[in-house]
Amino acid sequence: MGFKRCPGSSAFAQPRIEIVKCPTCDGDAEVWSDEPSGTCGACGRSVTRTSTQSCLDWCKYAQECLGDEKYKQYQSLKASMRKQALVAAATDHFDWRKRQVDAAWQVLERTEPLLRAQPGSDPNAILAAVVIGFGCKEASPALTPEVARAAVREVLAPLDYPPGFVENVSALVAPADPDAANNPDAAMIREALGVSEG
Repeated sequence: MGFKRCPGSSAFAQPRIEIVKCPTCDGDAEVWSDEPSGTCGACGRSVTRTSTQSCLDWCKYAQECLGDEKYKQYQSLKASMRKQALVAAATDHFDWRKRQVDAAWQVLERTEPLLRAQPGSDPNAILAAVVIGFGCKEASPALTPEVARAAVREVLAPLDYPPGFVENVSALVAPADPDAANNPDAAMIREALGVSEG
């Protein structure tokens, strides 16, 4: 007997068009349910869907329900959406221009091979920390830890991450404990940001 697919997985297994409001002009963008972004019909801006919660995010049968290939595609879609939403939130918070946005994407690209070499780390926390750490570094190299932690909370607030995740990212961006600065995750973030040990 075949595995019966639940309704929550149908949006990805059988893609359909969804309407997402453009944050720039409030126009409508058509975004396929298995893609992270689409183009606003009114202003032409690329519009990213910031969240699509479904049973695939928590169900222990998600991989069996979708099949290996579709499940891999879903995981890739979620990772892409998280990065795009993170860069968009940081852009709004730090008031970035194109140069800073492009540089933030370069920092993310530098981080991903480092994450693959250190598989025990939480990739979502590391990626959030490097983007926000980059924003803090661009804003002021001498930013106080308190201001950096506030930036973490403000950037992540609209993305609906749980409080524990926000605290983990804060500890990576601005460690309160001097020993935390020596852990492998902190070293990886410094390397991704091009920060010397000195």
